Amino acid sequence: MFPVFFYHKRAFVFLLTLLITALSGCGTVERRIETPFGPTPDGKVFTNLQVIGILNLETGSGNQTDAFTEFTTTALVEVPVGTQLIVPAVRGWSLVFGELEPDLSGIKYDDHHYGVGGVKVMVTKVNPVNTVVTPPTQTAEITLEMALADHSQDDRWFGTIAYTLICFGLPSGATGGPISLDPPRVVICPENQCPDSLPPAPPLKCPATQQCCGGVDPDGTCTGQCWPRNMDCP
Repeated sequence: MFPVFFYHKRAFVFLLTLLITALSGCGTVERRIETPFGPTPDGKVFTNLQVIGILNLETGSGNQTDAFTEFTTTALVEVPVGTQLIVPAVRGWSLVFGELEPDLSGIKYDDHHYGVGGVKVMVTKVNPVNTVVTPPTQTAEITLEMALADHSQDDRWFGTIAYTLICFGLPSGATGGPISLDPPRVVICPENQCPDSLPPAPPLKCPATQQCCGGVDPDGTCTGQCWPRNMDCP
């Protein structure tokens, strides 16, 4: 028997879906892949692609009072211009009964039996390139889910997911770009409703260890891209 079936019917919809899928047929089904032109008809893309960008991110749930509904959040992430699809890879995760101290200085652990839990990282939308701004930009929506419960489902908990987003583009150099040394821009979307683009980036000023490949305004703002001083500009 699988004790997960005895949990409250409102909880862990995505975990139950995974379990039902695993119990049906061979247990493997195709899931459509998001692209700037909409989702693919099925779960495969057979064409030449190249990696044009990688983002390493972490998302925390914060303190959750119970487990009757899983934690879900959607983030708008800046991706390299020319991104055709994104492959998420989970690097690690933690699900803990208890709560984080308000200043994140420690953890209050609770002793409970593990009942059911899981994490999920999904690319829910790849937006087309925004050519209205200069230089053009591109974004994607990433949805993250976490859940943890014992038999009662009324216990406090929190979790963290560490994940990598691998961005693929077409082999043509026109769709890619140089390596970006700027930190990734991520916006957590209120009520999981994301806009199609991020707000304007703050003025770019290169640190002392980097040079500006492009113009420099009188206030020191780099209008191009920051690049290591020991490397030629791209």
